[in-house]
Amino acid sequence: MSKPLKTGLFALLVGMAVLFSGFLKQEDIYFQIRKNLSIFSELYKEVSILYIDEIPPAELIEAGIDAMLEKLDPYSVFIAEGEQSRMEIMSSGSFGGIGLDAGFRGEELVVIAPLEGYPAERAGVRPGDIVVAVDGISAEDLTVEEFQNVMLGDIGSILELVLYRPAIGKEIRFELTREKIEAKNVTYTGRLGPNEEILYIQLAQFGQQSAEEIRLAILGGDDGDTVLPEPQGLILDLRNNPGGLLNEAVEIVDKFIEPGVTVVETLGRNPSQNNIYPTREPVMFEDLPIVILINEGSASASEIVSGALQDLDRAVILGRTSFGKGLVQTIRPLPYNTSLKLTVSEYTIPSGRRIQAIRYGDERNTGADVDTSADTDTGADVNTGTSTGTDTGEGAGTGAYSESRLAARAFKTKNGRTVYDGNGIKPDVEMPEENTSQVETALLQDNHFFFFVNRVLAETEALQASDSPEEKSELSAESLPEVDEELFVRFLEYLEAVNFDFRTPADEAIAELKNRSEYFSDEAELERQVNQLIELSENYKRAELRNSRAFIVRHIERQLVSQSRGRSAEQQFLLENDLWIDTALEMIRNRDNYRSILTP
Repeated sequence: MSKPLKTGLFALLVGMAVLFSGFLKQEDIYFQIRKNLSIFSELYKEVSILYIDEIPPAELIEAGIDAMLEKLDPYSVFIAEGEQSRMEIMSSGSFGGIGLDAGFRGEELVVIAPLEGYPAERAGVRPGDIVVAVDGISAEDLTVEEFQNVMLGDIGSILELVLYRPAIGKEIRFELTREKIEAKNVTYTGRLGPNEEILYIQLAQFGQQSAEEIRLAILGGDDGDTVLPEPQGLILDLRNNPGGLLNEAVEIVDKFIEPGVTVVETLGRNPSQNNIYPTREPVMFEDLPIVILINEGSASASEIVSGALQDLDRAVILGRTSFGKGLVQTIRPLPYNTSLKLTVSEYTIPSGRRIQAIRYGDERNTGADVDTSADTDTGADVNTGTSTGTDTGEGAGTGAYSESRLAARAFKTKNGRTVYDGNGIKPDVEMPEENTSQVETALLQDNHFFFFVNRVLAETEALQASDSPEEKSELSAESLPEVDEELFVRFLEYLEAVNFDFRTPADEAIAELKNRSEYFSDEAELERQVNQLIELSENYKRAELRNSRAFIVRHIERQLVSQSRGRSAEQQFLLENDLWIDTALEMIRNRDNYRSILTP
């Protein structure tokens, strides 16, 4: 036999052996699936029929499903029938509703804000109104999620809403017609700077049409026609943006990068999940200076946009290190209108680095290097666009999976700057963490600013509610109460009236003394020491409130603007009082500094 023939025959045999071994491995997997399904099916039937206590079969199987998925990662979840319907509605980008945001304030379900231009706002629903009932269902029986589900419905259908308005001490009944609610991704745009030369865009999520909304915002109008001078710089705010659709993230990067550049690559166990996403369209905003704001709440698709533009030296990233979520989920349909959201791949960005900060799973299956394994994060998941719905945006729970921190490796940007993988996106310019004191944290957690301002506005003549909720009064900027010393003192009096309190080191010492009272032979001395500590604690608390005057004034002003003039006005107020925005503006104005950051 000739040497070439032997070589060819050997190669053929090796190829057949590899193919056959792969076939056997695949067959072994399917055998294991059939075998274990058979065991589980019989076990499920035996428990459902013979167990001493009757257990609803649906509860039993759901517990089994949850336990199985908990072995994977926090983002692989079963989507039940009711959830699936809601996801399909939300994923359409529009749905029937009345435009109302509500949440718990203490024990009560309270209107946080009616959305501007929608039925609830037009009818006179106000922040601070307490939800009594919706469509005949008592609010006492509803969670926030259940309330939101009831609010959704067919466009044109009627919703009955009963609210209690503390300002007038009465219940008000509304019959509201559901309208098409557009789920906006760009939640605010504005011009900043003395000549309004810098464009600010706040992107809250990566839903359908995100890239188009960004394009229109830069051009200056909803119809794409430029109605404002071309911006001299862009601040893209991705703070607390949990992510969303992968293809929308790619399309946003596409607006600023020439065609043919890889934005992101997904790598999965199954070759069908291995995809490359390049830029395709002619670059639209080639020379526009960009500063992107990120923080610990910026995840997945936010990290694709910020990471890709950082790798390509196309934007300066400012803020705090992002969350570190580099996994991609897809939604697989299951019987009876249920589905499975499953982690199928992870992504790398242009420099080749991975963003995932934590590895979940069994390290025995990862090979030698933990760095090369697939991982996950919290917040909304990157969605491949093949699903029938969007993610829930819920954070990760604690499961049975193992967790390990990935080792960081160095990579180079297009210009040669060093960046690292395995821990989210580290900003080029890091902003200090804003620390709040004990008293400030307590004030925010208990929503005292919201309730106090609600009372103040109710007492003003401009916001005195009439018996007819259709007659809605407005406060102008000039008629808003001034946050002076008198109003500050009123706030302190309000806190005293509602028994506001927070823990101090003195409180801890008092509790410790009381726990050790049996060791004191002189009860009078113990009481004296306790009273001294109580007085010390009260003095400390009063001093802390005074020391936090600037913080308190700022939050009262914010609530005055928000509750009287709406969210757009509130957002403008926040921008005018944001150190991050000031830093970004200065960076764009100082082009030499901007360019030096992008140069190694």
